[in-house]
Amino acid sequence: MLCHPAPPPDLTKQATTALTWPGLTLNGPVSNFSGLPPHEDIMKIRNSLKSLKDRHRDNRVIRRRGRTYVINKTNRRFKARQG
Repeated sequence: MLCHPAPPPDLTKQATTALTWPGLTLNGPVSNFSGLPPHEDIMKIRNSLKSLKDRHRDNRVIRRRGRTYVINKTNRRFKARQG
């Protein structure tokens, strides 16, 4: 005898709440929030950017407002700030 899987839960009936992170507000089901901001908002903060600029061929070292950043417009996970 085969058991059929349960139908997927109706997400419209699930309790939702507004969750906040500095500079970010999420509205949605509580179970989908891991406590961390989305991956693109994470920026490495290092004392030296010399090794980080060579991680990808599109990385660029840029100075903005007195800080030095490594940015990558094609693969945003390589963001970094010197500090």
